[in-house]
Amino acid sequence: MTILTKGMGVIAKGVKSWKDKRIGAMNRIGKQKVGGKTKGVGGMIDDYVDVLSSKAKNKKAFKKEKAKAKDKFNKEYKGLPK
Repeated sequence: MTILTKGMGVIAKGVKSWKDKRIGAMNRIGKQKVGGKTKGVGGMIDDYVDVLSSKAKNKKAFKKEKAKAKDKFNKEYKGLPK
C-alpha cells in the first residue's frame, strides 16, 4: 500500500472510498472535449456537493438516500404561487 500525495498533504493510503472514485469520475467527465471545448463540471455541482455531504457507506446506499430526498421534495412541492 503506497501513500499518494498531492499538493500539501496526503490524499489516500492506496485505498479509495466510493466518494473518491465518484468525484474522480465527475472530474474525468468534466475534462472530456466536445467540439474542441471541455464539458466542464458546472452541471454536476449539485451532485458533487451531495456526494461530499452524504453519510452513506457505499454508492448503493447513496442512491437510496438521494431517491428518498427527491421523493420528499416532490411530495412537499406545491408549485409556484398564483
